[in-house]
Amino acid sequence: MSRRQSFQAVLCLLVVGGLLCLSLIVAKWAHQMGLPQLSFLMLAMGVAGVLLLIGGRMMGHTWVWRADVWRYAVFSGGLMAFPNALGFVAVGHVGAGYLAMNMAFPPLMTWGIAVLLGMEKMRPVRLIGVLTGLSGALILAWGKQQTLGADAIWAIWVLFMPLTLAVGNIYRTRAWPKQVSVMQLSGSMLVAAALWLIPPALIWESSTLQTVFLPEAWGLLLLEVLVFVVMYVLFFVLQRLAGPVYLSQIGSVAALSGSLVAVFGLGEVAPDHFAVAALLVLLGVVIFQQSAQSSSVKKPIERGSEV
Repeated sequence: MSRRQSFQAVLCLLVVGGLLCLSLIVAKWAHQMGLPQLSFLMLAMGVAGVLLLIGGRMMGHTWVWRADVWRYAVFSGGLMAFPNALGFVAVGHVGAGYLAMNMAFPPLMTWGIAVLLGMEKMRPVRLIGVLTGLSGALILAWGKQQTLGADAIWAIWVLFMPLTLAVGNIYRTRAWPKQVSVMQLSGSMLVAAALWLIPPALIWESSTLQTVFLPEAWGLLLLEVLVFVVMYVLFFVLQRLAGPVYLSQIGSVAALSGSLVAVFGLGEVAPDHFAVAALLVLLGVVIFQQSAQSSSVKKPIERGSEV
């Protein structure tokens, strides 16, 4: 990357990580208001996706609907819908702080999958970083499980969230359609994600779905839509600039900021051994990133594509 692209990547990383943290906090507020989580997420993603598609068209971008674009939208949407839905449903059981800490693991998991697929070379220092971070994850999950009682199983289920995000990072890189604007890719992914969420929302929240449309929910819904619009445009810009491993660092930003906000802003109680787990996670990320300066992961940059 050039110096300008490096600056853009860092800026996108910080903004997207912060917005990801904010989206989890909005989910916590929605839960506290008694809104159905899946329905709230489905509507926010769907509206944000439509706005991105229309916005891209108004900016002069041409929609491209080839078979590979449809396939990309469907699969990337599913890989985005599952972890988001899991996070939105779990936040009422485990809290925003625990969810945020789990967002530190996608960089480590993305690298591990990239190594298995031959997209990245095995590096001992990175492996040490991965194992250090995962040890922090296990301590965090164990400590949280001890404080949850009947909700303890959610501490384990949430660990699938960063794994699915890592798989999504790799998939979007390998299947990135050529000559398609970021606005269309992000918009179509969000619309597809919303469609994936319709069946579970109807099955589990049919009796409360209508509450999402009440006037008192509009402000919170609008905030989440705005967060998704900005976050996912920059999300795709960042992946195009720097590739999947660099992109996955947004989780580290969200983990640190989200944990602090949850404990000191939302009044959540930190789980047992939180400080030790957080230190191990942070140490693992630092070790990992120290060896990540010359990543060999193939980047999906289309120099001639539209933003």
